[in-house]
Amino acid sequence: MYMFTTICIIITLGIIIYLMVKTSIQNKKGMIVTEINGDLLKLFNQNVFTAIAHGCNCQNMMGAGIAKQIKDKYPQVYDADTQATKYDFNTLGNYSRILIPTKGYIFNLYTQIYPGSNANSSAIYNSLSEMIYYFKIKGVQGRIKIGVPLIGCGIGGLDKEDLLENINLLKDNNRFANIDLVIVNYKPSKR
Repeated sequence: MYMFTTICIIITLGIIIYLMVKTSIQNKKGMIVTEINGDLLKLFNQNVFTAIAHGCNCQNMMGAGIAKQIKDKYPQVYDADTQATKYDFNTLGNYSRILIPTKGYIFNLYTQIYPGSNANSSAIYNSLSEMIYYFKIKGVQGRIKIGVPLIGCGIGGLDKEDLLENINLLKDNNRFANIDLVIVNYKPSKR
């Protein structure tokens, strides 16, 4: 009887250790990337995301596309862009950010130098990476859900495959393990 109890305890401990290791390995996987249809700003207003991010030029112009929509809805995001310009933080591959109380962060990702169809694929990768790293150094615990449009694929002139290639490079990076990146394909809601 003593031998049977000892074997049961050893087996139980083995199962517990196995499950702990398995869970630890699963939690170390890279960020999770999903794609949905919807309205990024509407979803942000509904507190679906911890943060949203969009591509910007480095000229302090948020005059078209989702950048203009964000500027019109949250003028303080443009103020953050203006401050970044003033202090030369609006460099290619960098970002500026603002916390919108009760909503979350909005990041201006500097993905092209000038307005128009000249989005820079490397800058998209760098600014996304820097933005995600911000949450790491800030020590945010738990899952971080970030919504993004098809950065650089509208006015910026890139193909969707260019964006997805950059996201896939980030996807398997273990330092981004608690990130859920949600690509939102713009589909206006029907009224």
